[in-house]
Amino acid sequence: MKSRVIVVAKKTSYSLYVQDTHDERVASLIQTGNPVVSRWQSAHESHNRTLSKVLDVIQQRASVLMIDFPHTSYVGSLQDISLVVSVGGDGTLLSTSHNLHSSIPILGVNSDTNSSVGFFCAANESNFEEYFAKAMDKTCESILLHRMKVSKDKQIVSTRVLNDVLFCHTNPATTSRYILDSNGAVEAQNSSGFWVGPAAGSTAARRSAGFDSLPLLSKSLQLCVRELYHRPSSEPGRREIIAESGEKIRVLSKMDNAAMYIDGDYKIVPVGLGEELVFETSDEPLLLLGSKNVFRQ
Repeated sequence: MKSRVIVVAKKTSYSLYVQDTHDERVASLIQTGNPVVSRWQSAHESHNRTLSKVLDVIQQRASVLMIDFPHTSYVGSLQDISLVVSVGGDGTLLSTSHNLHSSIPILGVNSDTNSSVGFFCAANESNFEEYFAKAMDKTCESILLHRMKVSKDKQIVSTRVLNDVLFCHTNPATTSRYILDSNGAVEAQNSSGFWVGPAAGSTAARRSAGFDSLPLLSKSLQLCVRELYHRPSSEPGRREIIAESGEKIRVLSKMDNAAMYIDGDYKIVPVGLGEELVFETSDEPLLLLGSKNVFRQ
């Protein structure tokens, strides 16, 4: 009996706005060569070419379940699955990862290397056949990326946060107010909010704010405060908290209109006045195919 492989592919912007919804505004921008959409069609063609190659290679050795929207829940389809392949970029892999427990490997394929960073996509159109063969033969190198568990008022929100959670007021122009508690060190803060996440997510926004990344395989969590306010007459508070595996970061909201933005736009969770958030290392890591030397150090 053939092995079963799930392929999760993103929808390109060109596909969504031009082919699916026939957006006249976007069509006009493309027709006039507007720079904001100048690469949409070439990126779309690159993605489709890569996806076609991926499907052709897989179908020689396995049966394929195709998922054409990364946010789709397909937990019920994971029985007897040998491998999950995400085709797109890091965003596609991130969305795909929320369905996966640690026993199912995922192989990321960067479908447009000209415009997509693809930190966690070891494969691309040119080397996919090699990576897939190793994945099916169980000889492909792999790493465990640790994820974060998030609770609100003792109710689990997610155990599979791979990138980060942004906590802030729902109005980005309004000050975020909250109380931090890490290892008994309690501090009330006013800021633009904070990011908190595992090592796999300690890039992009956090680097741009001047913070160093955690080592990729670290089990720690990193909380980074955005634009911390303090009175000129007082000492500034903590802008960064590192919670080792087994430690928890607790947060009390002093706002009635706050939210947690989980892994980008994957999930938005409202947070009210006095509600407690708890962040800790999850016991559900992600099994990602590819050597750590391929990925971000």
